[in-house]
Amino acid sequence: AYLYWFESLRGRGNIRPSTSAIEFTQIINNALRRGIEELVSLVSNVDFENSETTKLLASKFKQFDMALREQSRCKTEVIIKEFLSKGENVPDTLQASFDKQKQFLNILKTIQDKLTLHATLYTEIQKAKQENKESVAVLEWKIEKLNKSSPKEALLDQMKTALENFNVSLCEDLSVEERTISFELSAVIFSKRELYALNRRVALLPRNNVLETYIPWVISNLMDPTQIRTFLLYYRFVMPFRFQSDIIGWLKIGLTEELWIDVRRQLEKVSQAESSMQNPGTAVVKGEVAPPPVPLRKKTTAAAVEQPEDLTKARKSLSDDTFLSKNPLVIFELMAKVLKTKIRSIMNICVSSTSLVGNLSTLEDALNTVFSFLTVKHQQEQNVIYPLLTQKSNAMWPLVNSYLADKQETETQMQNAITKLIQVRTTKDVTPEATRDLIDDLFRALSMELHFLGKQKQIYNFLYSTTQFEEQAYIIREILDESPISYVDTMLPWVVRQMKSEKQVIFVMCMKGVLIEDLFWKVLGPIRKVLPVSLCKTLLTVNARKSL
Repeated sequence: AYLYWFESLRGRGNIRPSTSAIEFTQIINNALRRGIEELVSLVSNVDFENSETTKLLASKFKQFDMALREQSRCKTEVIIKEFLSKGENVPDTLQASFDKQKQFLNILKTIQDKLTLHATLYTEIQKAKQENKESVAVLEWKIEKLNKSSPKEALLDQMKTALENFNVSLCEDLSVEERTISFELSAVIFSKRELYALNRRVALLPRNNVLETYIPWVISNLMDPTQIRTFLLYYRFVMPFRFQSDIIGWLKIGLTEELWIDVRRQLEKVSQAESSMQNPGTAVVKGEVAPPPVPLRKKTTAAAVEQPEDLTKARKSLSDDTFLSKNPLVIFELMAKVLKTKIRSIMNICVSSTSLVGNLSTLEDALNTVFSFLTVKHQQEQNVIYPLLTQKSNAMWPLVNSYLADKQETETQMQNAITKLIQVRTTKDVTPEATRDLIDDLFRALSMELHFLGKQKQIYNFLYSTTQFEEQAYIIREILDESPISYVDTMLPWVVRQMKSEKQVIFVMCMKGVLIEDLFWKVLGPIRKVLPVSLCKTLLTVNARKSL
């Protein structure tokens, strides 16, 4: 079995790698081991008379520093938290090892800066002597002063000793860490869907400006071709919307020509397998790297078929409206508007205490439906949208933290309201005080959710302005795979039923634009029951014509 093979969670979303985030971090650990060994070798052969070697040492150290800090951040902010959430005991010594590594890096950086200053001054004075500049005397004075405070021979000895000690310490820490947060343990305590969500969060954690240095450095320090292919294909599946435009170029920087040929061969095999799974009968041209997984639907001549007026108008509206045609994520705003309307209608039921007592069963059913949808919605945002936001911009961190705090508070309020409603409904004699308390709790929970939905307009505006169509399509497919089966079978039909007919058409056409044909019909099946008859007939007619 190939390490990089893939599958779709429920056959209706993005294709996924079998490599987990835990295996992925262990591959990066191997790159860190190789990177520290390279630094030890470089510092043993550094020559201040050759500015290129000193520049190379400084560059390598900077890249290693960035990679180690990013890897530690990934473990502390994502992976260890997930293990702790499952009740696993993660020893404090693990966090202590991360702190120790940062201290080593700070010490090494101080020494490296002084060595770089020595090399810079030496290069400048050689250049000044060749050009007979008057600055020679000043530079000689600076070098003499620097040699008194920090002799370069002593600095080199300090650097060698510190790197050798760090090499031993880091390898020990990585071994302990890999035994603590192991792949075998993760396969037991996490479900497959949880591991996929962890993959996404780990891949999206580094910022864009970090990824362009991080990816070439890691892959250039991997020695095993199997690990190189696994590293590459991990990004191929987890970030397909960035793979062709950016990531494949960054990967190529860190590979030799021979390894690059091998990698392209593997990419072609995976592309052919994807094509046969998703579009039977199609093939990938040899020597060509296929586009990201689950490509957009190919254009057909079906649009020329005579169609009923409602779908023709809808398609014209979508094609004429540049915003709608480029932003399929608008379907989440459509669903948010439905939720706001339903929440306000529930609040209206609570206005009169007499109608409240007589409609407790109806109210409980309505609350359960709305709160169930909101619970899934919150989970989708936390696992799919928020990681993407924080990867896009540092400025999104405070906003996301605010949303997570709001999410926790709203979920607590929702649970309290449902509990109190059940208590009131099961009580024979309901007192006015109990009714007032119930109304207060309901209004508090519903008002907080309305406030939360209103704030999320900022999220959608940011995504519209910073993401391309392919990336938004990927988000929708991820959310479909992230959601429970009841989301597609029950919740989506319920929310689509509440929309006006023109909004229903937009919802369906946006879904059709981001899913390949077979997956679209799987999602549309439960929704067809609530759609206008004319729209259903049109979709069936178009599909029948295309299959001829």
